[in-house]
Amino acid sequence: MSRLEEKILNGLSAIGYNGPLMQKPNFPMAIEGGPKSVEYTTLVNYLTNEIRTLLEMDEEVNAIKAPEDAVAFIMEVTSFLKELNCPYSALTQGHVSDRLQNVGDRLLLLDYLITELMGARILQEKKPSKKIELKLKETPEGKDMRLILQTLRFPKPPANISVKTLFDKLCPTIPIVLEKAGTDIGQRHLQWISV
Repeated sequence: MSRLEEKILNGLSAIGYNGPLMQKPNFPMAIEGGPKSVEYTTLVNYLTNEIRTLLEMDEEVNAIKAPEDAVAFIMEVTSFLKELNCPYSALTQGHVSDRLQNVGDRLLLLDYLITELMGARILQEKKPSKKIELKLKETPEGKDMRLILQTLRFPKPPANISVKTLFDKLCPTIPIVLEKAGTDIGQRHLQWISV
């Protein structure tokens, strides 16, 4: 077993993968089969799915169901790697039938994906939680003003407007609204406003 193969197996163990390829006889066989191996493509699918979720990517890589699906798999891998800005041209350029055709490139793909997954996990841990709860304490006056605005069906005022300016815009509207509400209610509230 080469040093790169050992590095990949250690990396898979480090990310918590415990699938069938962790057993040493299975790993070399899957690498040998490459894009025509269900086991190899399932491992690539496992790695890319988590990267895709963590980095909110569009491209997706599916495992093959039969060796005839290898070309579609390679095309999906290529699109995924391009979205990921993979620096390895051997994995993304040239004729599709030439990609992942040697053991070195197959191992390179796994090594790259493991490294990217580890990096994506680190970025995710350092990312602030999306659910930041911000609770503002509303003053009694602020609550009254909000209720008045809602009752009068005023749109939400801009954040930079002062309370005085808002009140000045509000005062001429109140007698009109009260007048429409009825004379009895309107007269009582107009007296209250004039006090």
